[in-house]
Amino acid sequence: MKSWAPLGLLAGLLALLLWLGGQGAAAPVAAAPQASAVPAASGQPERVFVRLSAGTERERAEAQAEEADAEPEMELAVYLAQEDRLSVMGLEDFVRHAVAGEMPASFAPEALKAQAVAARSYALWKSTLFGGGGCSQRAGADVCTDSGHCMAYADESSLRQSWGEDYQENWAAVCRAVEETEGLVCAYDGEPIQALFHAVSGGRTEDAVAVFQNALPYLTSVESQGEEGSAEYRAELFFSGAELAQRLNAAFPGAGLDPAKLPQQLELLSRTDSGRVEELRLGARTATGRQLRQALGLNSTNFSLSFEDGGVRIQTLGYGHGVGMSQVGANAMAQEGADFAQILTHYYQGVSIVPAASLLGD
Repeated sequence: MKSWAPLGLLAGLLALLLWLGGQGAAAPVAAAPQASAVPAASGQPERVFVRLSAGTERERAEAQAEEADAEPEMELAVYLAQEDRLSVMGLEDFVRHAVAGEMPASFAPEALKAQAVAARSYALWKSTLFGGGGCSQRAGADVCTDSGHCMAYADESSLRQSWGEDYQENWAAVCRAVEETEGLVCAYDGEPIQALFHAVSGGRTEDAVAVFQNALPYLTSVESQGEEGSAEYRAELFFSGAELAQRLNAAFPGAGLDPAKLPQQLELLSRTDSGRVEELRLGARTATGRQLRQALGLNSTNFSLSFEDGGVRIQTLGYGHGVGMSQVGANAMAQEGADFAQILTHYYQGVSIVPAASLLGD
């Protein structure tokens, strides 16, 4: 009797191979993400989760870790004085507009960086986040955009108007300075400093105690070289005897100034160590250099008097209160090769430049 076993075995093997081949075709080459819907809570939108490959999960985890480690941007409550409204904005956004309002965009990059750090430091010194008293111009404000009170602030509209066709280039320079110093402040004794600044010192900055009656170790008088080329380095005003007597008698009642006797009635009594007028005699009154500057609109308190042609010529050196960083001096240092840290540590003695977040503690 003839056996069919070999044929049966061969048929079985063939069937097995066909079955295995079918399974291989059904298997995907690469697993596609599969979505599984999770029943939504009442009134809530349905959430869809996607199962990701191991590589994508690692990338997502790394991104989430970086996001968790990153400090959220600090915010300021800013009183926009020109618009009479309070606005909450990111610190860096405020600094960009403050730098654009306070320093010419044509200044050297390192000077712009120094200005960015100074503006950031001053804003955080005032902010309630760091224990500051905020701005007295508006309840709830950390800082305001009144340059005579806190800091200048230039919005896009005003910048486009003042910069014209140079807007893009100038704004890019300002933004670059802010980005390259992002989060950095000048600190003293673990706190942001009162980083005061002014346009031109006239060769030497002033000690804070001489102007604001408040001694601060980082706001002392230092040399400020390279300012002589500035248009605001030196200025002069001439007043007729009659005009000067009238203005000063109104500003200082009881002075009793006589236009014909001004050479005998006006006398500089003392100067500060930086050369600025500390006190002077105005007839029967005495006044500070700051008071005379305000009464006559002088560029600075570093002035001298000369009597000629029946009037008085007043010559000034510098522009501004003279305390802290000279902006023109900072630009001169930058042009000589100093970086922003060297500029800041020159004008603010004994400070450290650190991330603002490091001063908040736990």
